[in-house]
Formats: sequence, C-alpha cells, structure tokens
Amino acid sequence: MKTLAISFFLISIAVVACAGHPEPVQPTDSPRVVELAPSPISPTPQLTATRAAASTGEARPTKGAAADLLVKLCTAVEKHDVDTILGCWRTFPEISEAQVRQMFARENAIEIDREALDKLIKLGEWGPISEVYPSSGANLSNLLGYWKLDASQCWALRLAPAEVALHWNGKVFQVIECDDLHKPRLRRARER
Repeated sequence: MKTLAISFFLISIAVVACAGHPEPVQPTDSPRVVELAPSPISPTPQLTATRAAASTGEARPTKGAAADLLVKLCTAVEKHDVDTILGCWRTFPEISEAQVRQMFARENAIEIDREALDKLIKLGEWGPISEVYPSSGANLSNLLGYWKLDASQCWALRLAPAEVALHWNGKVFQVIECDDLHKPRLRRARER
C-alpha cells in the first residue's frame, strides 16, 4: 500500500512537470484582461461599423431600427400619407418628386400590410444585404446599381418571398425595396 502511494505521488509529480507548472497568480487591483486570438473570419464592413458606432453611442443599424421604420411605413400606407411614405424611402434617382408622389398615391403601390410585416419582423432573416439576399439572382446587383449604393451601406430583412432592402445613411434607415410584404404571399411562410 505504501509503495502504491509513493508511486501515485511520483506519477503526479511527473505529470505536473511534463504539463508545465503555471506561474502563481499575482493579486492586482485591476480586472484581469484575457486577450483572445483574432478570429480567422474577418467581420463584414457593416458589422465593424456597427461595433464602432455602438462603442461611441452613435446611431447604428439594428433590426429594431429597421422594424420601427417599416411599422412607420406600413402605417403611412394604411393612411395614404404620401409625405410620410416619401420620408421613409431613399430619394429615387432620375425620377422627379412629383412622379414619385404620383406613384405612391396609387392604391396598393407598396406591397405591405401589418400582419405580414409582423411575421417578417418576428421570423425574417436580418443582416447585411450581401448575406441575406440570395446570391444566385441578379436582383442584388441590379438593386444596388440602380440606387448607386455599395453593399456595405445596405441591410435586408427577408422571409421568402418577402424582401425588404434598406440603406443606412449613417443616422437612419431608408427603404430602397419592399417586395411581397402582404398577406397572400406571406401566409405560406412557415413558422419556425
């Protein structure tokens, strides 16, 4: 029995010697900072900008901010409030304000209703537009080309077939696309 205890003691010393003995912890008044190795996947420009803005307290693109804008847009569409609708959209290139007003004044000009919007906000995929929009279609490049925007400035909320694309101007979102966000199309979207 004594030899077994001595053998166990010698084995434990060998294990500690092979593993290396950690240095004793020195007491300090400051909290200990643990540095982690950088991630092998670099963050997207949008996420980097979001983190920087969050650390300075600036406005930043969030799903909540996008949802607020879309609820405001939906309410304006229900009330036929063209001025508010115009305020929610990015200024259209190469189209006069009068033409845009005329377009938005039409019944059902924007495919949106509250029930479908609530479902999109609850279940939809949110993130940078280049990650959310399907990469197989030409729609993304056509959309960004029409608005003359870089993908790093744009975010999206999607629950097929509904798609909402938003431009972040550094302070607020502006809608650049709102497709199939109405009851008949989203009724088929399954609950997760």
